[in-house]
Amino acid sequence: MEKKNKERKRKQMMRVVGVMAGFVSVGAGLLWPFIRPALRKSPPFIPTTCFHINNITKVVKQQHCRKFVDLGSGDGRVVINVAKCANVSLAAGVELNPWLVMYSRVKAFREGVRATTSFAVADIWKKNYSEFDSVVVFGAREMMDGLYAKLNNELHPGSLIMSCQFPFAGVTPWDLFENGDQKLYVYRVS
Repeated sequence: MEKKNKERKRKQMMRVVGVMAGFVSVGAGLLWPFIRPALRKSPPFIPTTCFHINNITKVVKQQHCRKFVDLGSGDGRVVINVAKCANVSLAAGVELNPWLVMYSRVKAFREGVRATTSFAVADIWKKNYSEFDSVVVFGAREMMDGLYAKLNNELHPGSLIMSCQFPFAGVTPWDLFENGDQKLYVYRVS
């Protein structure tokens, strides 16, 4: 009888361990897209401020940009606002986190701009941006020099590059928007 009880307790314990391992595996799978950017020297998701959204949209609209891309688009708020307010033919977002891309697609559909938006799960360094005439990035300081070289090489002359918070070293901005500690640097590709 005691042997049966020990066997039953062992089986129960194995089930509990199995269920716990399952929860840990699912939790890790769900959280991995949010953790991965930190391991790749990419900035984490931080929602873009109204200051940046409004000024990005204003620049895109005033400069009559037709194709816009947000590098590291997060929850899609910049892309969706540009699509709604700036009269572009395409507003695209590139994001590493598949959950944020899925959220962005649903949000674009609900906001009625699905036809003019596009969201891709991709590494910003591995895509070519030559089809776009306006680009925005809210990157980490360490990535800015390499990113400017990439964009300046791929974009057509006259295209806009906007950078939230961090300037490109040694490059004079074409325009600058400031509000306290918030900054939006605007550059023109020559």
